[in-house]
Amino acid sequence: MTRQIVVAGEALVDLIVEGDASVRSALGGGPYTTARTIGRLGGQVAFLGTISDDHFGSRLRQGLVEAGVDERLIVRTAAPTTLALAELDPGSAAHYRFYVDGTAAPGLGVSDALAALDPEPWAVHLAPWASSSSRARPASPRWRITCRIGRC
Repeated sequence: MTRQIVVAGEALVDLIVEGDASVRSALGGGPYTTARTIGRLGGQVAFLGTISDDHFGSRLRQGLVEAGVDERLIVRTAAPTTLALAELDPGSAAHYRFYVDGTAAPGLGVSDALAALDPEPWAVHLAPWASSSSRARPASPRWRITCRIGRC
């Protein structure tokens, strides 16, 4: 029996605005980072989420592959990558703005979720956006339907 963990949720790119107004990008999203960490630690893990086929999406997929994450459950889309703008204050604390509407992260459907649960994974980690966050309201009912049929 495979003891695979499925991590479901968003993959996004942080655009970090430094105090000098320079901008750098970083791969992120809680579930994305969780999947990469499990993979780097040698765990059998798959990422379930929608990732764009734009430049940032290619970087996100490459980051998963490099960490040993199974990418077969990734749903590819032409929608742009979800962005988080992180503005750093003088103390280096980040203040975030999320650009979600019309982007890849909230695009996961019921059939995608059900496919991830067959064969049944050892564990499923649902990220806040995939389960209840107001930022991902389009995805929330889908996950609740999946849970109601007893598959999560």
